[in-house]
Amino acid sequence: MGLTLSDQLRAAAEGNEVTSKTEAKRLAFYIHMNVLGLSDLKGRKYLVARDFEPFFNSAEEVREAFAMFDSDRDSRITLQNMVDTIVRIYKERKKLALTLQDTRTVVAKLELICGVVMHVLFGFLYLVIFQVNVRELWLTFSSVTLAFVFVFGNSIRSIYEAVLFLFVVHPFDVGDWLLLANGEVVKVEEIALLFCTFLKGDGRRLYYPNPKLIQEAVVNISRSETFWDSATVLVDVSTPGSVLEAVEGRLKRWLADNPKQYTGSGGVAARALANPSKLQVTASWEYCHTGEDQGRTTRWRSKALLVLASALESCGTSYTFPAMKGVRLDREAAAVVGLMEGEAAAGLALVNALGGGGGGGGGGGNGARGAATGAVTEFGAGTAMTMQGM
Repeated sequence: MGLTLSDQLRAAAEGNEVTSKTEAKRLAFYIHMNVLGLSDLKGRKYLVARDFEPFFNSAEEVREAFAMFDSDRDSRITLQNMVDTIVRIYKERKKLALTLQDTRTVVAKLELICGVVMHVLFGFLYLVIFQVNVRELWLTFSSVTLAFVFVFGNSIRSIYEAVLFLFVVHPFDVGDWLLLANGEVVKVEEIALLFCTFLKGDGRRLYYPNPKLIQEAVVNISRSETFWDSATVLVDVSTPGSVLEAVEGRLKRWLADNPKQYTGSGGVAARALANPSKLQVTASWEYCHTGEDQGRTTRWRSKALLVLASALESCGTSYTFPAMKGVRLDREAAAVVGLMEGEAAAGLALVNALGGGGGGGGGGGNGARGAATGAVTEFGAGTAMTMQGM
Protein backbone atom coordinates (compact mmCIF):
# COMPACT_ATOMS: atom_id res chain seq x y z
CA MET A 1 0.00 0.00 0.00
CA GLY A 2 1.42 3.40 -0.99
CA LEU A 3 2.06 6.24 1.41
CA THR A 4 -0.34 9.17 1.49
CA LEU A 5 0.77 12.79 1.65
CA SER A 6 -0.04 12.90 5.38
CA ASP A 7 2.19 9.89 6.00
CA GLN A 8 5.02 11.54 4.10
CA LEU A 9 4.58 14.76 6.08
CA ARG A 10 4.62 12.81 9.34
CA ALA A 11 7.77 10.98 8.28
CA ALA A 12 9.42 14.26 7.33
CA ALA A 13 8.47 15.78 10.70
CA GLU A 14 10.02 12.87 12.57
CA GLY A 15 13.39 13.59 10.94
CA ASN A 16 14.94 16.35 13.03
CA GLU A 17 17.71 17.20 10.56
CA VAL A 18 17.74 17.99 6.86
CA THR A 19 21.10 16.62 5.79
CA SER A 20 21.13 17.27 2.05
CA LYS A 21 19.87 19.65 -0.59
CA THR A 22 17.61 16.92 -1.96
CA GLU A 23 15.90 16.52 1.41
CA ALA A 24 15.46 20.29 1.61
CA LYS A 25 13.69 20.29 -1.76
CA ARG A 26 11.50 17.39 -0.67
CA LEU A 27 10.58 19.22 2.53
CA ALA A 28 9.70 22.33 0.52
CA PHE A 29 7.36 20.27 -1.66
CA TYR A 30 5.64 18.80 1.40
CA ILE A 31 5.21 22.21 3.03
CA HIS A 32 3.84 23.74 -0.15
CA MET A 33 1.33 20.93 -0.67
CA ASN A 34 0.28 20.98 2.98
CA VAL A 35 -0.34 24.74 3.07
CA LEU A 36 -2.04 24.78 -0.32
CA GLY A 37 -4.40 22.01 0.68
CA LEU A 38 -5.60 19.05 -1.33
CA SER A 39 -8.87 20.77 -2.21
CA ASP A 40 -7.09 23.49 -4.17
CA LEU A 41 -4.78 21.29 -6.20
CA LYS A 42 -7.05 21.49 -9.25
CA GLY A 43 -7.20 25.27 -9.02
CA ARG A 44 -4.35 27.65 -8.40
CA LYS A 45 -0.81 26.37 -8.02
CA TYR A 46 0.49 29.16 -5.79
CA LEU A 47 0.02 30.34 -2.22
CA VAL A 48 -1.40 33.66 -1.06
CA ALA A 49 -1.30 35.33 2.33
CA ARG A 50 -4.65 33.96 3.51
CA ASP A 51 -3.34 30.39 3.14
CA PHE A 52 -0.98 31.08 6.06
CA GLU A 53 -3.71 32.26 8.45
CA PRO A 54 -4.63 28.80 9.88
CA PHE A 55 -1.02 28.27 10.97
CA PHE A 56 -0.43 31.56 12.87
CA ASN A 57 -2.14 33.49 15.64
CA SER A 58 -1.82 37.06 14.36
CA ALA A 59 -1.84 38.95 11.10
CA GLU A 60 1.69 40.23 11.79
CA GLU A 61 3.06 36.71 11.97
CA VAL A 62 1.27 35.87 8.73
CA ARG A 63 2.86 38.85 6.97
CA GLU A 64 6.33 37.99 8.26
CA ALA A 65 6.05 34.33 7.28
CA PHE A 66 4.65 35.14 3.86
CA ALA A 67 7.37 37.73 3.18
CA MET A 68 10.02 35.15 4.04
CA PHE A 69 8.89 32.84 1.24
CA ASP A 70 7.81 35.50 -1.27
CA SER A 71 11.30 36.02 -2.69
CA ASP A 72 10.25 37.87 -5.85
CA ARG A 73 7.72 40.11 -4.03
CA ASP A 74 4.80 39.39 -6.36
CA SER A 75 2.36 38.44 -3.54
CA ARG A 76 2.44 34.83 -4.74
CA ILE A 77 4.44 31.87 -3.49
CA THR A 78 5.01 29.27 -6.16
CA LEU A 79 6.55 25.88 -5.57
CA GLN A 80 9.85 27.24 -6.92
CA ASN A 81 9.74 30.11 -4.41
CA MET A 82 9.17 27.61 -1.62
CA VAL A 83 12.05 25.42 -2.81
CA ASP A 84 14.42 28.37 -3.12
CA THR A 85 13.62 29.60 0.39
CA ILE A 86 13.92 26.19 2.07
CA VAL A 87 17.20 25.46 0.25
CA ARG A 88 18.53 28.88 1.28
CA ILE A 89 17.62 28.22 4.92
CA TYR A 90 19.29 24.81 4.71
CA LYS A 91 22.48 26.35 3.31
CA GLU A 92 22.51 29.01 6.03
CA ARG A 93 22.12 26.38 8.76
CA LYS A 94 24.89 24.32 7.20
CA LYS A 95 27.15 27.36 7.02
CA LEU A 96 26.37 28.18 10.65
CA ALA A 97 27.19 24.62 11.76
CA LEU A 98 30.53 24.67 9.92
CA THR A 99 31.35 28.10 11.32
CA LEU A 100 30.65 26.95 14.88
CA GLN A 101 32.82 23.89 14.31
CA ASP A 102 35.75 26.00 13.10
CA THR A 103 35.17 28.48 15.92
CA ARG A 104 35.41 25.69 18.49
CA THR A 105 38.67 24.56 16.88
CA VAL A 106 40.14 28.08 17.05
CA VAL A 107 38.97 28.53 20.65
CA ALA A 108 40.53 25.19 21.60
CA LYS A 109 43.90 26.36 20.26
CA LEU A 110 43.56 29.63 22.15
CA GLU A 111 42.74 27.72 25.32
CA LEU A 112 45.90 25.67 24.86
CA ILE A 113 48.05 28.78 24.42
CA CYS A 114 46.46 30.57 27.38
CA GLY A 115 46.78 27.41 29.48
CA VAL A 116 50.51 27.20 28.84
CA VAL A 117 50.99 30.87 29.78
CA MET A 118 48.91 30.52 32.95
CA HIS A 119 50.79 27.39 34.03
CA VAL A 120 54.10 29.21 33.64
CA LEU A 121 52.88 32.15 35.73
CA PHE A 122 51.45 29.90 38.42
CA GLY A 123 54.70 27.95 38.38
CA PHE A 124 56.50 31.05 39.66
CA LEU A 125 53.76 31.53 42.25
CA TYR A 126 54.27 27.96 43.49
CA LEU A 127 58.00 28.60 43.79
CA VAL A 128 57.35 31.70 45.89
CA ILE A 129 55.04 29.71 48.17
CA PHE A 130 57.73 27.06 48.71
CA GLN A 131 60.31 29.81 49.44
CA VAL A 132 62.49 29.18 46.42
CA ASN A 133 64.86 31.99 45.37
CA VAL A 134 62.82 33.22 42.43
CA ARG A 135 65.16 36.15 41.67
CA GLU A 136 68.07 33.95 40.64
CA LEU A 137 65.76 31.66 38.76
CA TRP A 138 64.22 34.63 37.00
CA LEU A 139 67.61 35.84 35.76
CA THR A 140 68.11 32.50 34.08
CA PHE A 141 64.55 32.30 32.84
CA SER A 142 64.53 35.88 31.50
CA SER A 143 67.29 35.12 29.00
CA VAL A 144 65.29 32.16 27.73
CA THR A 145 62.16 34.32 27.59
CA LEU A 146 64.01 37.01 25.65
CA ALA A 147 65.20 34.47 23.09
CA PHE A 148 61.70 33.03 22.90
CA VAL A 149 60.19 36.46 22.23
CA PHE A 150 62.86 37.20 19.63
CA VAL A 151 62.10 33.99 17.75
CA PHE A 152 58.32 33.81 18.16
CA GLY A 153 57.46 37.50 18.51
CA ASN A 154 56.01 37.82 15.02
CA SER A 155 53.97 34.65 15.47
CA ILE A 156 52.52 35.92 18.74
CA ARG A 157 51.62 39.22 17.13
CA SER A 158 50.04 37.40 14.17
CA ILE A 159 47.96 35.26 16.52
CA TYR A 160 46.79 38.34 18.42
CA GLU A 161 45.81 40.14 15.20
CA ALA A 162 44.10 37.01 13.89
CA VAL A 163 42.01 36.72 17.06
CA LEU A 164 40.84 40.32 16.67
CA PHE A 165 40.19 39.77 12.97
CA LEU A 166 38.21 36.55 13.34
CA PHE A 167 36.27 37.24 16.54
CA VAL A 168 35.94 41.03 16.75
CA VAL A 169 35.74 42.09 13.10
CA HIS A 170 34.37 38.70 11.94
CA PRO A 171 34.25 39.58 8.22
CA PHE A 172 33.08 36.18 6.96
CA ASP A 173 31.75 32.76 7.91
CA VAL A 174 32.24 29.32 6.44
CA GLY A 175 30.38 29.08 3.15
CA ASP A 176 30.53 32.79 2.33
CA TRP A 177 31.69 33.93 -1.10
CA LEU A 178 34.47 36.52 -1.07
CA LEU A 179 36.04 38.82 -3.62
CA LEU A 180 39.75 39.06 -2.83
CA ALA A 181 42.02 41.98 -3.57
CA ASN A 182 43.51 40.18 -6.58
CA GLY A 183 40.07 39.88 -8.20
CA GLU A 184 39.49 36.18 -7.46
CA VAL A 185 36.08 35.02 -6.25
CA VAL A 186 36.46 32.25 -3.66
CA LYS A 187 34.31 30.35 -1.18
CA VAL A 188 35.31 30.09 2.48
CA GLU A 189 35.82 26.41 3.28
CA GLU A 190 37.66 26.46 6.61
CA ILE A 191 38.67 29.09 9.17
CA ALA A 192 41.78 28.50 11.27
CA LEU A 193 43.88 30.63 13.58
CA LEU A 194 46.68 31.42 11.13
CA PHE A 195 45.29 30.28 7.77
CA CYS A 196 41.95 30.27 6.00
CA THR A 197 41.11 27.71 3.33
CA PHE A 198 39.28 29.01 0.28
CA LEU A 199 37.78 27.08 -2.62
CA LYS A 200 38.25 28.68 -6.03
CA GLY A 201 35.77 28.47 -8.87
CA ASP A 202 37.84 25.84 -10.67
CA GLY A 203 37.81 23.53 -7.63
CA ARG A 204 41.32 24.32 -6.40
CA ARG A 205 41.93 25.01 -2.72
CA LEU A 206 43.67 28.22 -1.75
CA TYR A 207 45.42 28.47 1.63
CA TYR A 208 45.51 32.14 2.55
CA PRO A 209 47.47 33.44 5.57
CA ASN A 210 45.40 35.56 7.92
CA PRO A 211 48.10 38.26 8.37
CA LYS A 212 47.98 38.92 4.62
CA LEU A 213 44.20 38.77 4.60
CA ILE A 214 44.03 41.42 7.33
CA GLN A 215 46.03 43.90 5.26
CA GLU A 216 43.88 43.53 2.12
CA ALA A 217 40.41 44.70 1.26
CA VAL A 218 37.94 41.80 1.13
CA VAL A 219 34.41 42.01 -0.26
CA ASN A 220 31.91 39.60 1.31
CA ILE A 221 29.53 38.84 -1.54
CA SER A 222 27.22 36.72 0.62
CA ARG A 223 26.61 39.56 3.08
CA SER A 224 26.24 42.22 0.40
CA GLU A 225 22.99 43.59 -0.91
CA THR A 226 21.74 43.39 -4.48
CA PHE A 227 24.55 44.44 -6.76
CA TRP A 228 24.99 46.24 -10.06
CA ASP A 229 26.65 44.89 -13.16
CA SER A 230 27.67 46.70 -16.33
CA ALA A 231 29.07 46.26 -19.82
CA THR A 232 30.95 48.81 -21.91
CA VAL A 233 31.07 49.08 -25.69
CA LEU A 234 32.59 51.57 -28.11
CA VAL A 235 30.41 53.16 -30.80
CA ASP A 236 31.09 55.86 -33.36
CA VAL A 237 31.14 59.37 -31.97
CA SER A 238 28.49 60.33 -34.54
CA THR A 239 25.93 57.95 -33.02
CA PRO A 240 22.76 59.95 -32.27
CA GLY A 241 21.20 60.08 -28.83
CA SER A 242 18.06 58.39 -30.10
CA VAL A 243 20.04 55.16 -30.49
CA LEU A 244 21.05 55.22 -26.83
CA GLU A 245 17.44 55.89 -25.83
CA ALA A 246 16.23 52.96 -27.93
CA VAL A 247 18.87 50.64 -26.47
CA GLU A 248 17.99 51.76 -22.94
CA GLY A 249 14.29 51.13 -23.58
CA ARG A 250 15.03 47.65 -24.91
CA LEU A 251 17.20 46.86 -21.89
CA LYS A 252 14.62 48.11 -19.39
CA ARG A 253 11.89 46.02 -21.02
CA TRP A 254 14.12 42.97 -20.68
CA LEU A 255 14.74 43.74 -17.01
CA ALA A 256 11.02 44.22 -16.35
CA ASP A 257 10.18 40.92 -18.06
CA ASN A 258 12.48 39.01 -15.67
CA PRO A 259 11.59 40.23 -12.15
CA LYS A 260 13.03 37.12 -10.50
CA GLN A 261 16.51 37.97 -11.76
CA TYR A 262 16.62 41.78 -11.96
CA THR A 263 15.19 44.56 -9.82
CA GLY A 264 14.23 46.54 -12.93
CA SER A 265 16.75 49.32 -12.33
CA GLY A 266 19.14 49.95 -15.18
CA GLY A 267 20.18 52.35 -17.87
CA VAL A 268 22.46 53.21 -20.76
CA ALA A 269 24.72 56.26 -20.73
CA ALA A 270 27.70 57.68 -22.62
CA ARG A 271 30.63 57.88 -20.24
CA ALA A 272 33.66 59.22 -22.08
CA LEU A 273 35.51 59.58 -25.36
CA ALA A 274 37.71 56.51 -25.62
CA ASN A 275 39.35 57.46 -28.93
CA PRO A 276 39.09 60.54 -31.14
CA SER A 277 36.36 58.77 -33.13
CA LYS A 278 34.82 56.46 -30.49
CA LEU A 279 32.28 57.01 -27.75
CA GLN A 280 32.32 54.84 -24.64
CA VAL A 281 28.80 53.67 -23.80
CA THR A 282 28.04 51.76 -20.58
CA ALA A 283 24.92 49.70 -19.96
CA SER A 284 24.21 48.85 -16.31
CA TRP A 285 21.59 46.79 -14.51
CA GLU A 286 20.83 45.58 -10.98
CA TYR A 287 20.30 41.96 -10.00
CA CYS A 288 17.80 40.98 -7.33
CA HIS A 289 20.38 38.78 -5.58
CA THR A 290 23.87 39.19 -4.16
CA GLY A 291 25.67 37.29 -6.91
CA GLU A 292 26.62 34.46 -4.58
CA ASP A 293 25.45 31.93 -7.16
CA GLN A 294 28.15 32.41 -9.79
CA GLY A 295 26.44 30.18 -12.34
CA ARG A 296 23.19 32.12 -12.08
CA THR A 297 24.99 35.45 -12.34
CA THR A 298 27.01 34.39 -15.37
CA ARG A 299 23.94 32.99 -17.12
CA TRP A 300 21.84 36.14 -16.74
CA ARG A 301 24.74 38.45 -17.44
CA SER A 302 25.21 36.63 -20.74
CA LYS A 303 21.53 37.11 -21.58
CA ALA A 304 21.72 40.82 -20.76
CA LEU A 305 24.75 41.19 -23.04
CA LEU A 306 22.88 39.46 -25.87
CA VAL A 307 19.98 41.88 -25.41
CA LEU A 308 22.41 44.81 -25.53
CA ALA A 309 24.08 43.50 -28.69
CA SER A 310 20.74 42.79 -30.35
CA ALA A 311 19.47 46.28 -29.55
CA LEU A 312 22.56 47.90 -31.06
CA GLU A 313 22.34 45.78 -34.19
CA SER A 314 18.63 46.50 -34.63
CA CYS A 315 19.48 50.20 -34.61
CA GLY A 316 22.12 49.65 -37.28
CA THR A 317 24.94 50.70 -34.97
CA SER A 318 28.31 49.01 -35.19
CA TYR A 319 30.21 48.56 -31.94
CA THR A 320 33.45 47.18 -30.55
CA PHE A 321 34.65 46.28 -27.08
CA PRO A 322 37.37 48.24 -25.29
CA ALA A 323 40.89 46.84 -25.23
CA MET A 324 41.44 44.53 -22.26
CA LYS A 325 44.75 44.43 -20.45
CA GLY A 326 46.39 41.12 -19.74
CA VAL A 327 44.37 39.10 -22.27
CA ARG A 328 46.21 36.04 -23.54
CA LEU A 329 45.89 35.43 -27.26
CA ASP A 330 45.74 31.97 -28.73
CA ARG A 331 48.34 30.83 -31.25
CA GLU A 332 46.35 31.87 -34.32
CA ALA A 333 45.53 35.34 -32.99
CA ALA A 334 49.13 35.85 -31.87
CA ALA A 335 50.31 34.95 -35.38
CA VAL A 336 47.95 37.54 -36.89
CA VAL A 337 49.17 40.21 -34.48
CA GLY A 338 52.76 39.30 -35.27
CA LEU A 339 52.05 39.57 -39.01
CA MET A 340 50.51 43.01 -38.59
CA GLU A 341 53.38 44.18 -36.42
CA GLY A 342 55.76 42.87 -39.09
CA GLU A 343 53.92 44.88 -41.74
CA ALA A 344 54.18 47.97 -39.59
CA ALA A 345 57.91 47.40 -39.10
CA ALA A 346 58.36 46.97 -42.86
CA GLY A 347 56.52 50.23 -43.43
CA LEU A 348 58.82 52.02 -41.00
CA ALA A 349 61.86 50.63 -42.78
CA LEU A 350 60.46 51.87 -46.12
CA VAL A 351 59.88 55.35 -44.70
CA ASN A 352 63.42 55.44 -43.31
CA ALA A 353 64.84 54.36 -46.66
CA LEU A 354 62.87 57.02 -48.52
CA GLY A 355 63.90 59.65 -46.04
CA GLY A 356 67.55 58.70 -46.32
CA GLY A 357 67.49 58.72 -50.15
CA GLY A 358 65.84 62.13 -50.36
CA GLY A 359 69.00 63.81 -49.09
CA GLY A 360 68.18 67.49 -49.42
CA GLY A 361 64.46 67.37 -48.85
CA GLY A 362 64.75 70.02 -46.12
CA GLY A 363 62.22 70.66 -43.40
CA GLY A 364 59.23 69.72 -45.53
CA GLY A 365 60.70 66.29 -46.26
CA ASN A 366 61.44 65.73 -42.57
CA GLY A 367 57.89 66.75 -41.70
CA ALA A 368 56.42 64.35 -44.25
CA ARG A 369 58.71 61.63 -43.01
CA GLY A 370 57.64 62.26 -39.41
CA ALA A 371 53.98 62.22 -40.38
CA ALA A 372 54.38 58.97 -42.30
CA THR A 373 56.33 57.43 -39.44
CA GLY A 374 53.62 58.44 -36.97
CA ALA A 375 50.92 57.04 -39.23
CA VAL A 376 52.67 53.69 -39.59
CA THR A 377 53.38 53.54 -35.85
CA GLU A 378 49.75 54.35 -35.10
CA PHE A 379 48.67 51.64 -37.56
CA GLY A 380 50.81 49.03 -35.81
CA ALA A 381 49.66 50.01 -32.34
CA GLY A 382 46.05 50.22 -33.47
CA THR A 383 46.02 46.77 -35.01
CA ALA A 384 47.61 45.28 -31.92
CA MET A 385 45.06 47.06 -29.72
CA THR A 386 42.20 45.86 -31.90
CA MET A 387 43.35 42.26 -31.71
CA GLN A 388 43.89 42.60 -27.97
CA GLY A 389 40.32 43.75 -27.52
CA MET A 390 38.87 40.83 -29.51
